[in-house]
Amino acid sequence: MKWYQSKVIYLCFGFWLVLSSLVVALLVSDVVNQDRLNVIKEHLNSAKQLVIEGRFQRQNVASQVQNELGLVTTELKLLVSESVWNGSFNDTMYFKSIVNDRTAQLQYAVVTMDEIQTLAEFIQDFNSADDYSMRAKNLIQQAKSHIFYALFSSQHQDPVVYRKLDQLFLAGSDLSEPDKEAVDVVLSFANRLLEKEALISHTFKQLHSVELDREYDYLHHLLHQRIKKYVLIYVVVSFVFFMFLYFKRRSAGTKNIQYVDFSPESVPQDVSLEPAINFDKLRQSFNDDEESIRLLLTVFIEDHDGDLNKIKEAFNANQIKELKSISHALKGASGSIAAESLRQACAEIETTAKSGQRPTQAQIQNLEFAFVSTSSLIKERLGV
Repeated sequence: MKWYQSKVIYLCFGFWLVLSSLVVALLVSDVVNQDRLNVIKEHLNSAKQLVIEGRFQRQNVASQVQNELGLVTTELKLLVSESVWNGSFNDTMYFKSIVNDRTAQLQYAVVTMDEIQTLAEFIQDFNSADDYSMRAKNLIQQAKSHIFYALFSSQHQDPVVYRKLDQLFLAGSDLSEPDKEAVDVVLSFANRLLEKEALISHTFKQLHSVELDREYDYLHHLLHQRIKKYVLIYVVVSFVFFMFLYFKRRSAGTKNIQYVDFSPESVPQDVSLEPAINFDKLRQSFNDDEESIRLLLTVFIEDHDGDLNKIKEAFNANQIKELKSISHALKGASGSIAAESLRQACAEIETTAKSGQRPTQAQIQNLEFAFVSTSSLIKERLGV
């Protein structure tokens, strides 16, 4: 092997090693990404389970759901930042924006202890004051009961509470101005708290919609497509490299092979001189459709024009299985174009190869004569 041939092999081997290392690094990164996606799925499922278990006590679980969604956002950030190619997961942006929106909604909708304490202190001050009528105090006490029942009860009573508060508002419409102003303040504060409760309810319903699941499934599909692509690249490059080595070794090993002369002059004189192709039979098979016949002959030339050289190489290399395979395929193609002499020559070689024996030189020469005659006749008819 010449020095430049060795250099080419070493360069190809180095390229294969570099590409293999890169693909392995990408695969390891995507395995880590797969683990992160699994963690994200667990947090999403935990949030949904909390929603189901706390559907009648939403204020009690809203903070827990918010924490789970915060963990999802953190994992999505890590998914991007720790990828081999930073920013390769830009498709996570929409998913992350949805999670952030739901988290922000819950953060706004949670009724804090300060708000509850403010309401309780206002009602307590109102009850202890002597400036308000007993009727106004009773209305505010009823409002307080409905509000706290709505926020912390184990039953879902939002519509009922709203109706009750509307009734209290109407009942207080004929109060004196100080009483009516105090009742309106409490009812307004109550409406604001119930709006938050309604927002939590809406956000919980959104968490159970298909939107988050669809985005997660898309990321999961995207990751699997990336892994398949990397594996395919590695397999293709490895296949090309090892085939290159195989053919290099094969070409080096055939330098000392003695090739047989297959010149047309060596064809025996007793070879059949019947027409290479029976066009009458071919036209009869295709109902005189010249276009179809021309197409069939074109396909034969395109697919089998190099078969003779392949058979010679297989014969010289004593590759019996290769001879059997090529002659079998060429026999079928010859029969389809009514090339009887070529079909018979292929059949003889195939039969000999099937028995495990090497075809004779005469059989190869007969095949060459039939093949050259058939090919020449087809090319002449096609005007090639």
